[in-house]
Amino acid sequence: MNKRTGKLIALLAVLAVAVAAYFVASAIAKREQNRNDTPDETKISIIDKETTDLVSVTVKAAGSDYTVAQSGGKYTLRDDADFPLDQDRAKDIAAAVTSVSADRRVAEAGADSSEYGLDSPLYTVTAKYSGGAEMTFRIGSYNRHTDSYYMSIAGEDAVYLVGKTMTSPLGYTMKDLIVNETLTEPDEKFKALTAVKVAFSDGTGFRYSLVPGKTAESGDGSEDTGDTWALSLLDGTAIKGDFSKKAEALYDALFGYKPTDWVAYGVKTDEQLKEYGLDAPYAEITVYYNDTVVITPDDSSAPITKTVEKTLTVRIGSLVPAESEPDGETGTSEPAESGTTAESGTTAESGETDGTSAADNDAPDSETAEKRYFIFDSGKIVYISKLSDLSAVLELPEWE
Repeated sequence: MNKRTGKLIALLAVLAVAVAAYFVASAIAKREQNRNDTPDETKISIIDKETTDLVSVTVKAAGSDYTVAQSGGKYTLRDDADFPLDQDRAKDIAAAVTSVSADRRVAEAGADSSEYGLDSPLYTVTAKYSGGAEMTFRIGSYNRHTDSYYMSIAGEDAVYLVGKTMTSPLGYTMKDLIVNETLTEPDEKFKALTAVKVAFSDGTGFRYSLVPGKTAESGDGSEDTGDTWALSLLDGTAIKGDFSKKAEALYDALFGYKPTDWVAYGVKTDEQLKEYGLDAPYAEITVYYNDTVVITPDDSSAPITKTVEKTLTVRIGSLVPAESEPDGETGTSEPAESGTTAESGTTAESGETDGTSAADNDAPDSETAEKRYFIFDSGKIVYISKLSDLSAVLELPEWE
């Protein structure tokens, strides 16, 4: 064997050792990762209490900071007991911090918190329990291999992996926790309606009115006629035709509308309404309907059943600034400038009673005019609505 051959064999031997060492190291690293990141079948119980043991829970996250209090199974916002808090979701949050189990412990004392996203956590959650106990949880980075999150507890050095059963409810924002308002339907639904008026700020608008049918008198040769709906402009112009289907479509659109993008809660005073252009709205929709009420006389005689006319109202206010986004905070938002106005919503030539022309009823259709603030009758929540979502309500139908 010459010297060159010997060197080649030596190099191959070194290379073989290096390759073997690489695979051994990789196997160890993989085994260590699996040992650290793969949940065991046996979970680690962190805390095990009933939701009724919770006194309060404070959730802090990017753009969110609120405290939910619990008493007797009822949940409220600590800073606003009248806030319409979704009780089911509040209970989800309570369950997330009263029954906590970790999939496994992945680090002990001396762990680098930044390695697990715990130096800048997604959520910092402080739970207070009956008896004075208190725990603060920090939820860090997401581990895609285990579909779970790293968690630490204030006062402890350990780092845990916890599942989404805990973390998902902690992601609720104020927008998620509110019980959204809708118009309350009459008991008889559409059949109870007698009229719907849509009035715009420039004085234009229109009105659907119920025209009750007639019952034929026995023997006179006439026939029963069903109810129909008439349409007229607010200037008094009557439009010929039966608009029953249009009126019913308007009802379905209005009472079926379920908004979610709210910008302020607790709006009550005229000054507050003015911030969103709701004191002198761009458009006001009024629903007239009959309702049956029972009146009990003072003299203790038999109750009297009476039909009374009631109203429901929706007000549509100022344009939403392009940079404004729903933030879902109580009483906070970027309001539109007071007095913001837009082009009239409905116009028509007066005196046209034969229906030969359609009204010019286009609502603003530019990008800046697409969204407006609105509020339901007797509501306290200001929403953002696309006018296109209410087109069946705001647009005057064509006629022949």
